[in-house]
This record gives sequence, C-alpha cells and structure tokens, in this order.
Amino acid sequence: MNEKATKKTGSSLLAELAGEATSKLKALQSESEERQARSEKLSAALKKIYKFLQPFSAHVNNIAPSIPRTYRVDSNAAYSNLSWENALADYRKQSLADNAHFDHVSFSVRLQANEPVTVTRRWNQMDALKKELDAFGLSPMDDPDMLMRSKSQQETFSIRIAPDFLLKIIFKGDYANGMLDISGRNFDGFGMSAFRLDPERVSVELLDDLGRFLIGRTDVLPEPLRLARTSPQFSP
Repeated sequence: MNEKATKKTGSSLLAELAGEATSKLKALQSESEERQARSEKLSAALKKIYKFLQPFSAHVNNIAPSIPRTYRVDSNAAYSNLSWENALADYRKQSLADNAHFDHVSFSVRLQANEPVTVTRRWNQMDALKKELDAFGLSPMDDPDMLMRSKSQQETFSIRIAPDFLLKIIFKGDYANGMLDISGRNFDGFGMSAFRLDPERVSVELLDDLGRFLIGRTDVLPEPLRLARTSPQFSP
C-alpha cells in the first residue's frame, strides 16, 4: 500500500501515514474482537448460572429442607433450625434483543426460624441496633421508638425480631473488564459479602458446590469464591 501511495502521489509522508492508519485499524479491530469474545464468555457464564439456579430453586422448594446453619445477630441471639421457603431465580438482559447479553442473574430465598428471636442490648445501643437490623433485612416485631418512649430504669431492653429473613445473591456482569461481580446479602452469615470472579471459573462443579452450601449440605464456600472475596460495593 505504501508503494502504491508513493507511486500515485510521490509523497513518502502519505505512504507513511497510510501504513500507520492501516496498523491502527487492525489493532482496533483485534481489540474489538477480543472485547467481544470476553463479553460472550461473561454472558455465557451468567446464562449457565441461571440455568442451574432455576431448576435448583424449583427442586429445593419442593423438598423444603431444614437448613442446619446458624445465623448470629450477636453472641446471645441467633437464628437456627431454619426452613427453606420460596426460592426464586431470575435474570435480566442488557436489552430486549434476542441476542442481547445477560446483564445479571439474581437468586433469593426466605429462611424461616421456628420462633421470633429476642435481642437484648443497652439503651445507648438502640440506634446502632436499628441500623444493624436494617442492614441485615431483619424486621423488629416491637417498635423501637415505642420502647424508647416507655424506657424503664433497667440498663437494657429486649426486642423481638421476626423469625424470617431474606438471603439474596446477585451475579452481575462487569463487561468493561470481563469479570463477574457477585454480591450477597445474608449469604454466608448476616451482612454483605462480595466476590469478583473470572467467568471461566464458572463450572458445573462450582455451581454444585454453591448449591450444596445454600442448602446446608456443606458449611464451606466453594474454593473459587473463597479465593475471590472482595469488599462489598453495592447492596443486592
């Protein structure tokens, strides 16, 4: 191409620029193809997650197992002997187009204890407790403000918490970086947890191990998740 440009115009500069432009276009095309390949892998991983969680939810809803995991509010108050209720898997795509990439996959299940849990704290810990319960998605059965208005001379107060709470996980595609961001609420204990995973790590073995963890057949998170834990960035 450089030789042709030189013959046509006699300009070595135009030939040089033409060569540089061709190289730049080839580099951009290669980068675009690589980005597209990463996006396809990420969308395929999200689709694989949904195709596991959807029948998993249906099967376990029918079985309605007891979950032998303990969720502690503090050292004296805990949820145990939990029952599994109304698990649901869902997904969203980036657009309505048939070939649109998956944006995220969500999973939620309500876990139910046999009875309300009673939490006892000092009066000066009331505001902190309200924030804590809100972060965990726990519902007080006694009105904290009413308790404060009827404050007794005792050093502590007790409040009953509803016996059920929601466990939720969101698997979201970070297409800019080709990574899978996983955010959980009350996933492996009360509070937020987060993981950042290479989509190539999403395997049948990982999903089986995740399912076993969710229904309490193991207390150990799948190794790829243990190695991929990060700081929570958003709330599911």
